[in-house]
Amino acid sequence: MPAFFVITLSKKREKTMQRKNKRSGQGLVEYALIIGLIAIVAVAALTSVSGTLKNFYFDTIPNALNQVPGSH
Repeated sequence: MPAFFVITLSKKREKTMQRKNKRSGQGLVEYALIIGLIAIVAVAALTSVSGTLKNFYFDTIPNALNQVPGSH
């Protein structure tokens, strides 16, 4: 096999690998952005319902248990 042919093949393989690496890097960035967006939405949702959850667990449930006969 001529040396020129081997060098040409290795350069083509190198270019192909570089393209694949760029695409995988792009995929990682997209996944990171999606995870970041999910985290922001989760924090916003928990913040918006935190007052309701606090009232339910610390006011509603204890008051209901205090009204049950024989629970004192």
